Amino acid sequence: MTDDIKHRIKYEPETGIFVWVDCKKKSLNGKNLGVYDKDGYLTAKINQIRYRLHRLAWFVCYGKWPSQQIDHINGIKDDNRLCNLRLANNSENNCNRPAQSNNLLGVRGVRFNNNRYQALICKDKKQIVLGSFKTLMEAQHAYQTVAKELHGDYRYVK
Repeated sequence: MTDDIKHRIKYEPETGIFVWVDCKKKSLNGKNLGVYDKDGYLTAKINQIRYRLHRLAWFVCYGKWPSQQIDHINGIKDDNRLCNLRLANNSENNCNRPAQSNNLLGVRGVRFNNNRYQALICKDKKQIVLGSFKTLMEAQHAYQTVAKELHGDYRYVK
């Protein structure tokens, strides 16, 4: 069944774009695949099964379904170029996320507490307080420095 997928679509690893080659609805042949799901990922329905295109890219290029999550290195959910995709466990994937929407500062790893900026980071499900700082920039720098050490290439950079 999954071998049939490779014959029905074409994937361009350099651009991340999928095109229908042999769609049951002939008017779609030559057209791009992909509609956005509720989480902002591109998806396509092939043989009545919905696939996220970043996972489909992995399958098409490597001949097997990814054994882990697929992380978009640059954090852009619809950038499905092969060079932007990597395997990641849940912890690694979570390290490469921006600040949560309820973070009023908009800076990952920093909160405002008692008129100071407090930098925090998580490692192995434990929260580590990195210090209290006068400026947001100092706290952000402290977070980024430790994130580089603890999370390496999977850290969120912005």
